[in-house]
Amino acid sequence: MNFKEALFAYLKTKPSVTTIAGNRIYPLVLPQDETRPSLVYQVISRTGNHHLLGPAGLPQTRLQITSNAATPTLATNLADGVRLALDGFRGFWGNVEVTGCEKENEVDDFEEPIDASDQGVFRVVQDYLIFHREAIPQL
Repeated sequence: MNFKEALFAYLKTKPSVTTIAGNRIYPLVLPQDETRPSLVYQVISRTGNHHLLGPAGLPQTRLQITSNAATPTLATNLADGVRLALDGFRGFWGNVEVTGCEKENEVDDFEEPIDASDQGVFRVVQDYLIFHREAIPQL
């Protein structure tokens, strides 16, 4: 199981997330005509650490999670559920060992309706720094 699959599986087990979003947790983009509330996650960057002998196997991943909802209160409540599930976490997501997780940033956003048949979308965008282990290449 890779990092993103492990994150997805972990979030699906957290009532603070699933009570609001259910299983509507997606990588990169929200599917067209998907119901809300929902989450979208993406890796913004991953930096590796090295020592004199090569890779240390301890990358730092910047993860962005966007909580989408029809109201600002619901978007905020979902973002709070994500925070409760991630901020300060240490342990395992499946076979991925997370050695630390810190909420780095949070921003409110609103997407205007495109036309009269569309609803606007309230968003809370959060960035997390996640420190975890990965396999070291054998050269």
